[in-house]
Amino acid sequence: MKIIQIEPNKSGSRPPMQDWALRNLPQGYSFVPNGLDTDIFYSYNGFVNLTIEGDIVTAMTPNIEAWQAWKASLPEPKIEIDPVDKLRADVDYMMMKMEGI
Repeated sequence: MKIIQIEPNKSGSRPPMQDWALRNLPQGYSFVPNGLDTDIFYSYNGFVNLTIEGDIVTAMTPNIEAWQAWKASLPEPKIEIDPVDKLRADVDYMMMKMEGI
């Protein structure tokens, strides 16, 4: 069985679920039953709201607002072009131009 942190971090996300073999839960965690669909946890990078009954998670829903704010805070990826690839593209372009394509 897995466990999950009940309270989200300041960003609104939760750390990855952990495998847990003991009967007693650590403080601040809840059990995630094996049959619960956890795809949403990974699809939204841990930005989920939990429905908990007792000490068991019964549902996860995306925290879309926090997830979108987090995504917006990420820097734009820096795309680096390999000089060899650029040279090849330039040569291909010149060849097509010479051949009238």
